[in-house]
Amino acid sequence: MSTALLQELHQEVRRLYIAGSDLAPGDFRLKRLQPQFQQLGERAAIFKRLGEGITALLESGEGTGTSVKLQELAMLLGSVLYTQGHTAVDGEVLDIAGGGIPLSTSYSYRKLAEVQKALSTTGSGRYEIVTDAFAEGLFNDLRLFPFAIRALDDPYSEMAEFAMDKILPSYGAAVVPYLIQCFNRSGGKSDVRKLRVIYKAGGAEELELIYDAAENGADEIRVAAIECLAVHEGYTDALIGWTLDKKKLIREAAYTALAAGASAQGIERLFAAFSGKDKELAAEALNRFPSEPLTERLIPLLRTELDQAPVNNKDEKASDKAWAKVQPFLRAFEYVRMPLLEALFYQIVREADRFTSLSWITLLDKAAQYLEQTNSTEVLSLLQELDNKNHRYLPYSFRMAKRLLPPEEVYMHYVGSTASKLKSVVTKASSARERQLLDTMEYMVVSYDYYNGEINTAAPLVEAWDARWLDWLIDRKHLELVAVFARPGHKRVEEFLLQSLEEWKEKKKSGLNTIGEHVFKGLEHAGVEEARRLKLLMEILEDSKDRSLYSFSVYLFHLMFHFPKSYADRLEAILPSYRYDCARQLEEIIGLLRK
Repeated sequence: MSTALLQELHQEVRRLYIAGSDLAPGDFRLKRLQPQFQQLGERAAIFKRLGEGITALLESGEGTGTSVKLQELAMLLGSVLYTQGHTAVDGEVLDIAGGGIPLSTSYSYRKLAEVQKALSTTGSGRYEIVTDAFAEGLFNDLRLFPFAIRALDDPYSEMAEFAMDKILPSYGAAVVPYLIQCFNRSGGKSDVRKLRVIYKAGGAEELELIYDAAENGADEIRVAAIECLAVHEGYTDALIGWTLDKKKLIREAAYTALAAGASAQGIERLFAAFSGKDKELAAEALNRFPSEPLTERLIPLLRTELDQAPVNNKDEKASDKAWAKVQPFLRAFEYVRMPLLEALFYQIVREADRFTSLSWITLLDKAAQYLEQTNSTEVLSLLQELDNKNHRYLPYSFRMAKRLLPPEEVYMHYVGSTASKLKSVVTKASSARERQLLDTMEYMVVSYDYYNGEINTAAPLVEAWDARWLDWLIDRKHLELVAVFARPGHKRVEEFLLQSLEEWKEKKKSGLNTIGEHVFKGLEHAGVEEARRLKLLMEILEDSKDRSLYSFSVYLFHLMFHFPKSYADRLEAILPSYRYDCARQLEEIIGLLRK
């Protein structure tokens, strides 16, 4: 049957549907087709009927008759075309590699369409759609499976990594054959992700493929494959061999894998590396995967390097060369805790003068940082001696003392004794030491919520600190810490906080959130009744000239919710003076008070 002629007639019928059936009588395009249908009608009845339909349409008069004739012709033509169509795919039918994926198609396409779009387009908001869909279980639908695999190529790295870490491993070993089919060992980041999923989902069953990729793949592929072989002892010899590779990237991956595997052979190779050119690579590997047995063997080597170091910094080249030998050990020991290491760092602090003369400040920093975590009062005394020589180390000794000693003893040692008071005589050194102490205390008791613009100054437990600290802080006019340490019944604290507020009003006129956080939290800790605090806050809002303020802090905004109803008119009067979120926040408070 001539389907081409039928399709041509279909196009003309469709044209008349759009243009209007009134144009059908006498249409020259239909007249051109009419003889062909009449000729074919002598051999096939269906063409005869179509030819008759064309004739009837051409000869129909104006009015509803033309629309009826056009509809009749279209219905007949549609029936014929329907019987002549086919849906077979061109080409040869082949089996797909893979053992089948046990997924259903239970979800409606309406639920899946948004996810499919998110995984096949670019733009913002896609990541949330995909993660929510995964949490809901939509990826258990077979129709999302190919999209999940293609997500490994997504230009947004977080999307691709989510597919690698969460979506594809959730399919289990069934996903492995499909990934192997499209894996290219000479590929890039996408193939690295495929390899990681193959190993994660396939496990030991795919080690030969992993090994082949480690031996013959592109550099990125090799690094990922070597990482996968780390815990499989059967490949230890291969890992050791790769530590001799010409490429630093491969050697680094091999050392890291040996440290992760922690086999006897691997430990020996790492130990040997500390005597060669790859000392830094081995140190980085041990930083990621610490080893106590290897640390025990390396400590004497570090001790030897320290003993052989110059006694002073006169020969800078010799000093720098010696320091370059020491640094990798410190990197390797960073996350190891053991008695031998504690003894080494203890000895380093005892020799502080020598290492200070070499300008090896980082070595003493590492030692002080390590020793601070011990529970020995002997070590504390040593750190306090170091602190007396250089206030740089005050934070270590102070934090340790705060943890180990009674509150009154901490106070007396650092600021309360006669000796400590003599140290506080105003000099450049004493001022720096005092600043260091204040900064350390601030770090210990104050935290910042940068997202909400809030300074979290919750009052510490009274018994945790000696009561005399509050007066010491007031004397130094440290508003932030005074606000934290403020307590009910203290005569000076309320006076100091109010005076600080008055000084701010007279001079600065900006930083309302900061001064407000400190003063009003301090007054709250000091037990000042809420009505007084709210009255004071209302006066500050009326008096403030800080027009650059974008929004009120969370603390101040929540405090405004306690305003009495009578403040609504006062807030409304100052509303034009505030902009941005401040204005919207005040409008919300006013609306609440009006209700």
